[in-house]
Amino acid sequence: MGLFKFIFGNKNPYSSFGLNSYFSSLSGYQPVYTSQNEGVYELSLVRACIHSIATECSKATPVLRKQNKSKEFVIAKQPNAFMTASQFYYRLATIYQVENNAFIVPIEQYDKSKGRYEVVGIYPIAPSTSEIVEKNGKIYVKYTFGSGETNVIEYDRVGHLRKMQYKNDFFGQNNDAFNTTADVLEAQEKISKDAMESSANLRFIAKLNSAVAKKEDMMKQQEMLQEVNLGNKNKTGVFMYDARFEEMKPYDKKPVLLDSEQKKAIDNSVFNYWGVNENILQNKYNEDEWNAFYESMIEPFFIQVGEVLTKMLYTDYQRKNGDEVLLTSDRLQYASNQTKIQVAKEFFDRGIITTNQALCILNMPPVPDGDKRLIRAEYVSISDTKVGKGVTDNGGQPIKTEDNGSQSSE
Repeated sequence: MGLFKFIFGNKNPYSSFGLNSYFSSLSGYQPVYTSQNEGVYELSLVRACIHSIATECSKATPVLRKQNKSKEFVIAKQPNAFMTASQFYYRLATIYQVENNAFIVPIEQYDKSKGRYEVVGIYPIAPSTSEIVEKNGKIYVKYTFGSGETNVIEYDRVGHLRKMQYKNDFFGQNNDAFNTTADVLEAQEKISKDAMESSANLRFIAKLNSAVAKKEDMMKQQEMLQEVNLGNKNKTGVFMYDARFEEMKPYDKKPVLLDSEQKKAIDNSVFNYWGVNENILQNKYNEDEWNAFYESMIEPFFIQVGEVLTKMLYTDYQRKNGDEVLLTSDRLQYASNQTKIQVAKEFFDRGIITTNQALCILNMPPVPDGDKRLIRAEYVSISDTKVGKGVTDNGGQPIKTEDNGSQSSE
């Protein structure tokens, strides 16, 4: 069947009606995006930066504002048959960083009981070309893939993430602004490699005792010196040559590499563009550094993904009535023990979290009967000497305040 048919199925009534009419944009730019940023992902430092971002994004915890088991299963457990939830969000974040655009398309099945197609999965795609087109007043997005296959789907049915959007009304700009740094980074790696290979292979300089030497003769003499002096047959460690060579001297060449300050400046250009730093990259960050990284890089991604999934999975009516997809992450997992204890204490005392939720913050296992919310007794008004006004326990029973300020449940 192939992945293309698995995602889009046989239902493609718009694939053959020859859309040629681009949707007119205000900027005058054609609403077309062609993927041309794969090269940046081949640079080791860039890939490491994107991997760090995508890894944190893969830890997303999707939740629904209103419970819906079928939708929750798709966004939090199994988006499609080929990916777990963490794999889905990892790849989506990777495409988003490399392309500055990312598309989520619905996988649908026909529900006979409802008489319509229902979303049963979602998939992050990386088309080679995306075009915004128009047909009879309706807007579509046309995808062309590296395999040559195409598909057209209503724009309002897909999730479109974008960043670095400026002149184009529909798509984020490409990463051409990074090209200069990418060229320098690539040149640095090539120079280092060539210098080390050259210094490893070239060990002697020899001058033949002949005014003119043919290329074939020079190659024969090189092979002879290699076999006699530099091969495994030379057990003495003595380098010998005859009168055919006028001069012979060792060649000691050290590889020419960038100094630490120059290399640091190039690396910082990469870090600045991709929004990470060396400590994040090498997993040696402190609590404040990780919080800054989360708020600047991870949280904006979560917000945008939650918004596009909400738009994909719910109608306008449902969204107006509070249906929403939210992506969160356990930010406290990187906090210090002191911070975790303080948060657990403050939230538990005020009834914001349960005993088991407090234990979870402290990376401890839950306990039986630990899902109740408790509050400190002194937070009840002392003037309420009989029955706390509006204050009840977990069972809904009124809490009576005794003369000494302690509580009891009737």
